[in-house]
Amino acid sequence: VFVYFRADRKMIKVAYKDIVYVESMKDYVKIVRTGEKPLLVKQSISSLEDLLPTPLFARIHRSYIVAIHKIAAFTHHDVEINDIEIPIGRQYAYQLEKITKSAPGTNVK
Repeated sequence: VFVYFRADRKMIKVAYKDIVYVESMKDYVKIVRTGEKPLLVKQSISSLEDLLPTPLFARIHRSYIVAIHKIAAFTHHDVEINDIEIPIGRQYAYQLEKITKSAPGTNVK
């Protein structure tokens, strides 16, 4: 499944599976993708959060949304994706823990 973003004066198709994380940059968001250069889109992070499906993505900070399946490791303070540490906001820490506990394969015995 995919979503279109307006960037560089055209509509660019981005598959959900290719989105690594999204970073808010004032009036813009930077969409970091697998194997592609990041997209800079004039959109608020809140409106983008509404576009992305909850089971696949989580808002972990007022400035970051991450793809759950791209998370390599996490603590109460940050998330590690592709050797990049992304901070977790205090008000979002519980939400991330709840989402990762309900993800398939996390309760393996």
